[in-house]
Amino acid sequence: MQRLLTRLLLVLGMLGALLGSAATATTAHARPLATTHIVNIKTGGSLLPHNWGDGFQDGWVHYVWDRGQTLGADQWEFEPVAGFTYIIRNTKTGMCLKPGAPWFNKPRVTEGTCGTGLEFQWQLTQRALDGAYKIYSRSAGQIMTPYYGNNLGEVVVLEPNSNAEKVWWSIDGL
Repeated sequence: MQRLLTRLLLVLGMLGALLGSAATATTAHARPLATTHIVNIKTGGSLLPHNWGDGFQDGWVHYVWDRGQTLGADQWEFEPVAGFTYIIRNTKTGMCLKPGAPWFNKPRVTEGTCGTGLEFQWQLTQRALDGAYKIYSRSAGQIMTPYYGNNLGEVVVLEPNSNAEKVWWSIDGL
């Protein structure tokens, strides 16, 4: 019994570390969403596929970009999987977000032909203070963020969980 309790506490501790403090964030429930924008809180940039989604190829990088200059390629649909997990599809490319090859030692956020595997699954955790979200890659176990988090035009990558302002996103209509 003691061994079982120890293992349970270990698992709960790891989940708490992954999801952040329960006092500052809650997990968003899966529900179908209308077309929405994903905007980084720190930079004000909208999540945008390379080349504004034209002539798309698997594995291209994504940027935080000026919302007024995205030509509609910064619109996303959140497709519920289960619980608090979504597949995130770009409405222009029809492709879904997934982790990609490294960009200067950090996995970049890319798109690919949609599937239901872990690489396409993203979990949202909401900050109670302002309703902003962290977006976790279930396969990489990391969160989506602009590389430096200082400027528009930065490549979007995955990093270990933190509460830095650059890891938070607003999602219209969620």
